[in-house]
Amino acid sequence: MDLAIFFDSFAVAGNKELLINLKDDLFNKLHDKDVFMAYFAKATLAFYTPNTVTNIMTKSHIIDIKKTAVFPIVQGIRSLALREKIRETTTIKRIIILEDRRILEKDKAAELLEAFDFVNTIRLKSQLFDIQHGKKITNEIDTHTLGKIERDLLKDSFKIINEFKRFISYTFRIDRIS
Repeated sequence: MDLAIFFDSFAVAGNKELLINLKDDLFNKLHDKDVFMAYFAKATLAFYTPNTVTNIMTKSHIIDIKKTAVFPIVQGIRSLALREKIRETTTIKRIIILEDRRILEKDKAAELLEAFDFVNTIRLKSQLFDIQHGKKITNEIDTHTLGKIERDLLKDSFKIINEFKRFISYTFRIDRIS
C-alpha cells in the first residue's frame, strides 16, 4: 500500500524534479514485471464486495463503503495505470485515459465512473449526516437508511465492481500467485 500511495503522490514543495525522476525510474522498472504487477493488483481483491444489497439488508445493515466499493475501483484503476505508465494521479482521469487507450471498453469505463460517483456520493452523504449529528466520521453506510432508488443503484454499483474485480484478476493473472 505504501507503494500505491507513493504512485499517487505529487510534490507540493521543494524540488519537484526529484519526485518526478524517482517515479519515472520506478515506472520504467516495475510496469512490465508480471509478478510484481499481479501482487500490486491483488490488493484490489482484498475486501469483500457484496453480490447484492439483499445480502446486506438481511445479514447486516452496516457496510464499509470504502472497503467494499471505493477501494476496489481505486486500486484496480491504479494497477492498470501503473502497467500502462499513466502518470495521472486521479481515479476519474485515469479511467478516461484507460478508455482512450482502449484498455477499458467505453461502456465499462462509463459504468465504473457512474459507480465510483454514486458510492462516493452516498459515502459523503453519510459523513455529512455524522457531522451534523456530532458523530465520529466513518466510511460506514447504514443500508436501512437508503431509499429504494439508492439501494438499486448500490446493487448495480456492486455488480459493476464485482465484474471489474474479475477483470483485474484475469488481466493480471492473480490466480497464478499465492
